[in-house]
Amino acid sequence: MIVKYLGVNYASVRLILNKIEGATYKYVGKNNLFWWISIVLLVIFRKKMPNKFLHLLQLYKGILPTKGDVLHTFNTVNVSRRGKWVVSFEKGVPNNEDFAIASERETIDFTKVAKLHYVKRMMKHLAKDNCLGLLALSENARRKQAELVKQFPQYQDKILPKLIAFHPAQPLLVDSIQSSNDKYNTLRFIFIGRDFFRKGGREVVKALFKLRKEKNVNCKLTLIGKIAARPQYETYKDEYVDLLNFVENNRDWIEYHEELKNDVVLEKIKASHVSLLPTWMDTYGYSVLESQACGVPIVTTDLNAFREINPDDAGWRIPVPVNELGSPLHYVDKAHFDDFHKKLEVGLYEILCDILAHPEQIHQKAERCIERIKTEHSPEAYAKRLEEIYNGCLLKAN
Repeated sequence: MIVKYLGVNYASVRLILNKIEGATYKYVGKNNLFWWISIVLLVIFRKKMPNKFLHLLQLYKGILPTKGDVLHTFNTVNVSRRGKWVVSFEKGVPNNEDFAIASERETIDFTKVAKLHYVKRMMKHLAKDNCLGLLALSENARRKQAELVKQFPQYQDKILPKLIAFHPAQPLLVDSIQSSNDKYNTLRFIFIGRDFFRKGGREVVKALFKLRKEKNVNCKLTLIGKIAARPQYETYKDEYVDLLNFVENNRDWIEYHEELKNDVVLEKIKASHVSLLPTWMDTYGYSVLESQACGVPIVTTDLNAFREINPDDAGWRIPVPVNELGSPLHYVDKAHFDDFHKKLEVGLYEILCDILAHPEQIHQKAERCIERIKTEHSPEAYAKRLEEIYNGCLLKAN
């Protein structure tokens, strides 16, 4: 089997490349007609094209005829009439600002999105038989996509049967977890996030400082991710500067790295008791799977796919304001932002206090982490199912 792909990035490595033993993987990114169109237009207009127009070109993938059995894309729609293809997505397709805004309102409404010309065109191509499957990374993403598809009754019977939730594979990263005899005399927490403020790094630092001060707790924190300006999530101008200074002044209990190689990051996780990801917004969260695969339970917010991949028996979830599809409600206005922020801070602190009061639950949840990674994210099961999809099983089932 020859599997065609459009480029090498984190998503393609996690979802597409080298997943099926014996398959050949063929790069066809430069066979994309719209890639060539964008290059020509950029030359003509000297990089003065509107960003939204360029983004639309990126959403389209028109692959010129090339040898191979199936094309696998991520977050993009192939508009070629020839050749079989599959799309994986984390939020929905088309994956753009219009879809995001519609799915993140208090009241879900895709009617305006469905009227957009390019969305109509993409739905038409998703309904064709050469599209073998729409693979949502989670049930949450599948539900959002289904809401959009329902705006196109003429395509529902074609698209919905091949729209499935298909979680990524995750190999186990440890053979066993630390002994339950560990008394957790010094609790070791870890936070990982390149987008420091969006991932909840500020809340982590503040909550653990408060815990140390009010409960006299002996705990350590490893921070991995550059603390940089992020006005959308900062509560006042240049808040990141104050946070950087605070971290530098508390190096006795905070270990801070702007960036580390992935293998080093994994070793840092394994040396920790609990991971922390009180994120304001994430559609999936591969780091949750990696932490669980290390036998380290994680604290997340209760939004989007976290409800599926971080169940109560394997971790902790912070209750935050979300809409009926699990999207966070802090983009609406300042009042919603402040409400979300307050509940995030309070919820995280309460969970940390609970962990402190009942540290034995760390081991119990760690065991469940190992179990769920084995059963729900098996690389072997993922490869088998993916090969079946490539062979058209979702169409044959209709």
